[in-house]
Amino acid sequence: MSIRAWRFWRVVEYEGEPWLWSVYMDVGWPGPVLHADERPTWDSPHGIYAYLTPRSECEVARGNISLAVHELGMLAGWVDLYGHVVEHADGYRAESALVAGLVVSDRALFPFLPAFERRYEADVDTA
Repeated sequence: MSIRAWRFWRVVEYEGEPWLWSVYMDVGWPGPVLHADERPTWDSPHGIYAYLTPRSECEVARGNISLAVHELGMLAGWVDLYGHVVEHADGYRAESALVAGLVVSDRALFPFLPAFERRYEADVDTA
């Protein structure tokens, strides 16, 4: 069983391609599935974060990216969370997540829509 939730990503140019990158953690999403480095628990900050419901703006401060990448913008979308999932007031932290759909509102990212669809195997909507 999975839980559908909402999250934000930074979009960066990495290895000559647009990649989704976590907003706070220095973690790139190489494909449609990401696994946390450790199983989330109540006593740890580990896991893949997502909101219970859609938000219009990301409310998380941006963390640092250790690689030399060019940030192209931000987008949001749906993920299906699975494995061990911890629920909290605003959302979830999950052991694993699958990109279920992306929503691109920044017109500067429109040229990358085919690349997002190909890499993340998800429908991409424009807002």
